[in-house]
Amino acid sequence: MSGEPNKTTGQYHSTKGNVVEAIGNVTGLQSWQSSWKEEYAKGEAEYKAAQAKGYAEGVLAGR
Repeated sequence: MSGEPNKTTGQYHSTKGNVVEAIGNVTGLQSWQSSWKEEYAKGEAEYKAAQAKGYAEGVLAGR
């Protein structure tokens, strides 16, 4: 992994966080219920960073 923000992996982690939350809610497992927030936040942050990077690259290319 290059360390660059990526929309696809951001969406993956965001979706994975939602799935983990659902499993935790269905099973009642507290560890799953609490761990989803970190995964979801990681995904959202990466997705937004990739969007911002793409926007900045587009603005710079238009100069």
